[in-house]
Amino acid sequence: MITMKSLEAVAIILVIALAVSIYFNYALYTNVQQLNLAFNNLNQSYYNLNQSYSQLNDDLNHYNNMINQNSPFSTPVSKSQAIRIALDYGGWNATTLSGMGVSATLQYRAFEQTPISYGHWVINDVTEPVANYSAVQNGAITYRYIWQVVVEPNQGLQSIPPPGLYFVDAASGEIVPTGVL
Repeated sequence: MITMKSLEAVAIILVIALAVSIYFNYALYTNVQQLNLAFNNLNQSYYNLNQSYSQLNDDLNHYNNMINQNSPFSTPVSKSQAIRIALDYGGWNATTLSGMGVSATLQYRAFEQTPISYGHWVINDVTEPVANYSAVQNGAITYRYIWQVVVEPNQGLQSIPPPGLYFVDAASGEIVPTGVL
């Protein structure tokens, strides 16, 4: 027979089980709300990052268009292509370029290599179109049309050499080493 005491014990156990169940359900509900909030914050951060990327891409396109408009003539490798090649080669990105200026000058340069020495020098800056931008070999000297790309601080200290100095062949787009060829 079921006694009153056993019914009271069962009722107390059921009340305790119900209280524990409510507590765990509330804890799960709170965790789900926190996960939803974290997901929404992450989604907003992704949206902001995407907007920043779009703005940087627009700025880069605008910059490239300005460079192309400022080029006095066409070369096999354009000024904007040379800059992009040099920046990629140097590992530059939006963060490292912050506060820096980038310039490019088309030059006719001589590169000399002998068994005991190496050197290079500017013959002249190129200001007019040229019929053929290919390299010309004359003994130990190679003459090349080179985009000299320089990355340096916009303001403040100037360093020699600058943080970024690159030679990009105007005919092939290859990086020309400043050491031994």
